[in-house]
Amino acid sequence: MASTLHDIPLPDFGAGDPPPPIPTAIYEARCRNAYAAAGADWLVVYGDREHSANLLYLTHFDPRFEEAILLLGPAGRRVLLVGNEGMGYVSAARLPLEAMLCQSLSLMGQDRTQTPRLRDVLRAAGIAAGQRVGLVGWKYLEPEESDIPTYFAPALLVDTLRGLLGHPAALTEATPVLMHPTTGMRAINEPEQIAAFAYAAERATAAVWRIVLGTKPGMTQHDAVRQMAFEGDPLSSHVLFASGTGQIVGLGSPTAQRIAAGDGVSTAVAFWGGLGCRAGVIAEQNDAFVAQIAVPYYRGVVAWYETVRVGATGGAIFAAVTDALATGGLHSALNPGHLTSYDEWMHSPIVAGGTQQ
Repeated sequence: MASTLHDIPLPDFGAGDPPPPIPTAIYEARCRNAYAAAGADWLVVYGDREHSANLLYLTHFDPRFEEAILLLGPAGRRVLLVGNEGMGYVSAARLPLEAMLCQSLSLMGQDRTQTPRLRDVLRAAGIAAGQRVGLVGWKYLEPEESDIPTYFAPALLVDTLRGLLGHPAALTEATPVLMHPTTGMRAINEPEQIAAFAYAAERATAAVWRIVLGTKPGMTQHDAVRQMAFEGDPLSSHVLFASGTGQIVGLGSPTAQRIAAGDGVSTAVAFWGGLGCRAGVIAEQNDAFVAQIAVPYYRGVVAWYETVRVGATGGAIFAAVTDALATGGLHSALNPGHLTSYDEWMHSPIVAGGTQQ
């Protein structure tokens, strides 16, 4: 592949209009479909500040300071267990819910005298011995990773459910219902959800572009990130910025370190629905960087776009990008492509030898 370097101005696409809110009917259908797919008496969905995407997808409620637990049960029951502060935020949900106070989910040092035991709250909601419960955590293990049932949810919740149900086998792993990379519900988005995520991704990439244009030698990293003009969009990752010579820590947050000519630099901004990221060198011109890094990287990007299509397997995409990067001695540290959502990384079918489409 022949590559030439040109200076091409980036078009000004302007700020897009925000899409309308996702309708209540979509959230209700998601809850119904998730419950049916779980094949259990109850579907229990755990969430916290760092792992809110499954709850957001089903209800548009995201825990802020506490944990929260959604119970989907018989006859269309939708019960949201929240702590003290969550009770005042339940109105963020975009579908009717029964809100139940569960003070075990509150922060330490707050009042827990009204509903101090998770077991009692779950029992009051209707979970009982002899029933089956599917549990959704924030991720799941593949069969080859564990010989015993393992859940990415707090031991308090797992142990309490097992105790209530009376038999360990009555609790099953239901996280793939939402998070499997091809069959999971969150891997397929409605047009309304795509519009919401596209708007967020547009705002994230615009913020990154402002950082790129505004970063100058002599600035601190804080000065550079200030150029993004953050307006309060919900984040799915810390704002990232790193600079320096030699190896830089790309996942680091900005500091008071000053940026110098010749520094390598990277930055990323992630809102609910999309992440924008750029990396480069602080220089008017750097032929070595272009030849050794930029050109091989660009070839990998071209290979990605040439290979991605309906019916392409994740393994084919992985191989095409990996081979293109290898021509310049580069390699992908993770996956050359993954699914994004309210969480920055949901899952990925793009793996070595992957057969999923």
